[in-house]
Amino acid sequence: MDLKPENIMIGLDDTLESMVVGDFGAASTQEEVEAGFPGGTVGYSAPELVDPSLGAPGPKLDVWSLG
Repeated sequence: MDLKPENIMIGLDDTLESMVVGDFGAASTQEEVEAGFPGGTVGYSAPELVDPSLGAPGPKLDVWSLG
């Protein structure tokens, strides 16, 4: 999931009930696909997704994404 402020849409009544997530980061550039990057916005991705030498993704990745 590619959750960032740009992907949160608020309805006309400005209530929490009218908020929706509008993008799940499914698009990737050809370079990212060839490099094995799983998708999403690099600046919002956990370090181990961008640089596999940092270790395999694990539960800490979820905490990073939430932050």
